[in-house]
Amino acid sequence: MRKVALAIGGILLFTGCCKRLELVDCNTTSAVTSKPVIKPIVVPKPQKPLIQTVKYGNQECIIENGIKKSCIILLEAKGVGVPPCNGTCSEAQARAMARRAAVLDAYKALAEKMYGIQVNGRDTVKNMILQNSQLRAYIEGVVKGARVEEEDFKNGIYTVSMSVKLDVSRWNKMLENQPNYIARQ
Repeated sequence: MRKVALAIGGILLFTGCCKRLELVDCNTTSAVTSKPVIKPIVVPKPQKPLIQTVKYGNQECIIENGIKKSCIILLEAKGVGVPPCNGTCSEAQARAMARRAAVLDAYKALAEKMYGIQVNGRDTVKNMILQNSQLRAYIEGVVKGARVEEEDFKNGIYTVSMSVKLDVSRWNKMLENQPNYIARQ
């Protein structure tokens, strides 16, 4: 008896008498018999931010998803130094002193570009004739991260080219926190 039941079950299984899945078509409200449709699940990939670097002359801006994040500006300056004329030091010492003077002159030029120059002037006029005229220029600031790009010593003149990169947004915030620099502008 057991064998007969298994035989009937096997025949029914292999003949296709099993009930098929029915899908209901919502538009016609009639039952449609078809195979089940398996759709793969699509998980959206997290998008990486679109980052662009755009250069405008000596300025390099980083743009992320259409929003300007930061701009780096490259400031360049040259300095010139001359060895002392008195001849009391050796040629190596004179050259080292000329190099030091050129580096300091380049730092001064960078500070002029970063902070500006404070100029004080005084004129003395007597009987509508200029008697005395004095001009003084002051530069005060900190130059950090400058590097020497090029050096040259020709005809007794030492020349140094230096550059420094500044993040414009950080630079403006730093100047806002120091009112004595803003008052000069």
